[in-house]
Amino acid sequence: MSKNASHRFATTVFSLIFLGFSSVTMAQEILYGSSTDGPADIYTIDTATGVVTLLGATGLSERVSGLAINPQTCNALGLFGGSAAGIAGAQLVEIDLANGAATQIGTLIGSGFDGSINVGGAGSLRFSAGLNLYSSGWSGGFSGGSFLRIDPLTGAVLQANATTGGALYTGLAFDSTGTLWASRGGNGPGQLHTVDPTNGAILTTLALSDGSARITDLAFSDDGTLYASMRDGNTSLSNLVTINTTSGGITTIGPMGVKIGGLVFTPLPCRTPNIPVPGLGQSGMSILIILLVLGGFLAFRVGRARV
Repeated sequence: MSKNASHRFATTVFSLIFLGFSSVTMAQEILYGSSTDGPADIYTIDTATGVVTLLGATGLSERVSGLAINPQTCNALGLFGGSAAGIAGAQLVEIDLANGAATQIGTLIGSGFDGSINVGGAGSLRFSAGLNLYSSGWSGGFSGGSFLRIDPLTGAVLQANATTGGALYTGLAFDSTGTLWASRGGNGPGQLHTVDPTNGAILTTLALSDGSARITDLAFSDDGTLYASMRDGNTSLSNLVTINTTSGGITTIGPMGVKIGGLVFTPLPCRTPNIPVPGLGQSGMSILIILLVLGGFLAFRVGRARV
């Protein structure tokens, strides 16, 4: 093969490699939200503006107050009902993130907590990195708030502990270090807590820049930013905000136009496409192999022609 032909061949191969790299994109995290007004709906939320897009109706008559996604199975779960919603009992449901439809799994009932009674309720839901599913309960076994560990397959309560001072945790979120953060909603406005996941006890308290802020749920993004749904004092609808976990400063991103009770980001293993680094992809690699074979054949033909 001549030098010019070799150069053209190498240029073509490297161009194909570049195209293969550029055709593969990193998976984007998606922020989902659930409405606290019945019938409950599921939304996707633009983290730059707060604008929500309806994903679909759950088919449930009342609120979904908490959302969680299992990072291993990628099943999305929600909390339905509770006394505050006018529904007897708090129930675990599975959410189809393709259309928002919900399927009931079971009532939160078990050791130390009975979510089937009229005063029983629950307000938050979150998986740990160790795949434990945590929730908060209300007046289902203790006076005031409870911290629950529940079975994601049945809704059964595996462990229940009274919270410090009877606090109701309306939002739960683990940061990248494994620290569990909790919001208090209307029963403890203007503050966040770090919480011991073994027993639900409050470890530290962070005062927020808005002392009347009602935070209904929390979610950490990949870069460590803490997003929250905060009730607007004028409209009773929700704003999307970020919270500085060092200073307590609140930055408003924008109004969501609905009452959002649950927030959750898609875990990295559950994103599509789930490609952690750039690559050629199957089609790019196939073309590259064909090109290499053709290049070898042409080199052989040119070599014979020069003999």
